[in-house]
Order: sequence, then C-alpha cells, then structure tokens
Amino acid sequence: MRRLSKSFTVWALSALKSDGWRPL
Repeated sequence: MRRLSKSFTVWALSALKSDGWRPL
C-alpha cells in the first residue's frame, strides 16, 4: 500500500505542476 501512496503523491505533484488538481 505504501507503493500506491508514493504513486499517488507523484501523480498529485504532477497534476499540480500541470494545471491544478485534475482527477484521473
């Protein structure tokens, strides 16, 4: 589950850098 958490964090940071919060 920790792996999923890390993936989610990376995705969240990417989304914020891209153009704000964007759901999958």
